[in-house]
Amino acid sequence: MMPWQSHIWHLPLLLTGEAVAEQAPTVPPYAFRCQNEPLAKFYRETVPVDSPKTWTCEGTSVHPISFAIPSEDIVPCVPEKFTDFASLLPGVEETYIFPMTSFGEMEYKRMYREARFGVKIRRQGWETMRIYEILAAGSMPYIEKVEQIPPTALVFVNKTLLKAARELGGRKDGTWPGYAMLAAELLRHTQQHLTTEALARYILSASGRGHASKVLYISHCLHGDYQCYVSLHGLRRVLGDGLVDIPRLDYMYEPHVAPMQPIERRMLCPQTSCTVLSGGRGDTGKATFGMAGEGMPVAIYGGGFSYAYRLQDLPVNRSLSALRRSLASHEFDAVIFPNAEVAQGHGPREVRLLVHLARQHYQPKDIIVLAEDSAVGRGEPRELELIFMLDLVLRA
Repeated sequence: MMPWQSHIWHLPLLLTGEAVAEQAPTVPPYAFRCQNEPLAKFYRETVPVDSPKTWTCEGTSVHPISFAIPSEDIVPCVPEKFTDFASLLPGVEETYIFPMTSFGEMEYKRMYREARFGVKIRRQGWETMRIYEILAAGSMPYIEKVEQIPPTALVFVNKTLLKAARELGGRKDGTWPGYAMLAAELLRHTQQHLTTEALARYILSASGRGHASKVLYISHCLHGDYQCYVSLHGLRRVLGDGLVDIPRLDYMYEPHVAPMQPIERRMLCPQTSCTVLSGGRGDTGKATFGMAGEGMPVAIYGGGFSYAYRLQDLPVNRSLSALRRSLASHEFDAVIFPNAEVAQGHGPREVRLLVHLARQHYQPKDIIVLAEDSAVGRGEPRELELIFMLDLVLRA
């Protein structure tokens, strides 16, 4: 039995709403106390990080890339801890108890803040928002096979610290020597290198656009397309109104709702099919699975936790006539296709038109593509010279 599995006995208590910790960290649920106040200056010390290695394949520059998390979601210090392992266990549906509401998101984040460790497992790839949510909460990811993570995955995460967290979390004597300092080191690294702003600066710098002031982002984000979500968030924060994102994704921007009114966390499915697993106690009492076809209403992926409804709505001219002129006169320092779907010219008519215009007026070196490694070989354009690849796997 793994250490975290011994905590499954808590589930009946969690599902009935009974307390399983000594006390809640504080009230309201989004507040907390620092575990070790003297470490406050520690977080301001700059930690250097090496830039990921770049590869060239048949004339195409390939840069590894990873997810990131909004800086406003990152705690300023390691919170006090009241339990060893977070109650949510990936793949165990009974633990998906958080409704897709603002309160559900706050409680989800509080769960990780009050836990020393959060379990993370590998599924289709190593990248998942959960690892960034755990780190941003001032907790430590417990990854059983952490030594198998290749250097081209989770490229900005400090894997040496992850291995130390795995070793500490694997102790069976219930003691956690050195936890406070290790957790603080992981949190400091997260604050400095795992934000969406840091991701945006990396994309611009690695593509030779470190001084870019105006960028076109063709934001046809697929359902569950975290790379699209977090890169859009970071680029908006870095470039301000210098980023032209089209189409405008309403769920990425601050909602306009009356006091005490819930946010409508829904969208139209942008692809052939969209699936969503929603939790729990606030809706039906258990996790539910849903599916919708293209153009049908569907819950935004993951309830929008850790990415949605955060951006300020700045004045941006998204009219097609203005964009035609801007592309023809090369007003943009770069054009970004946020996934292979866009790079292949798929999507709504507006998206297809913009992709055509971008290719017509811009050189391949001025077009940046963000894609998953699993998309390699599925026909993305070879002439594109700047590709940022998620969960990159090097093949002999």
